[in-house]
Amino acid sequence: MATFEGTIYSDALRMMTSITVSIPQVVEGDMPVLYLLHGLSDNHSAWLRRSNVDLYAEKSGFAVVMPEVQRSFYTDMAYGLRYFTYICGCKLFRRATYKEKL
Repeated sequence: MATFEGTIYSDALRMMTSITVSIPQVVEGDMPVLYLLHGLSDNHSAWLRRSNVDLYAEKSGFAVVMPEVQRSFYTDMAYGLRYFTYICGCKLFRRATYKEKL
C-alpha cells in the first residue's frame, strides 16, 4: 500500500483539514474506495494505527480514505463548521483514469 497523510482544502469547511489515503500498489480495472470514519476520541490516522485495514485493502484491491472531522459528530453545525456536507457532499477522493502511451 502507498499511504498519503496530509492536508487538503475543503470548500465545505472553508479551511485546510487532515486526511489519510491508502492505495494498493497494483490496481487492475476500477478501484473501489472505502471511507473509514474515526470515533470521537480519535483522528484520521486511527484506523491505520489500531487495525490491519491496510493489509485487508491491499489484498482486496481497494483504496481507503480516512478524513479528519475533529469532534463534529459528522454534523453541520448551526454556528460552526459543515462536516456533514464535507463528508457526504464533497468528493474526497478522485482517481484520474488515463492510458499511458508507450
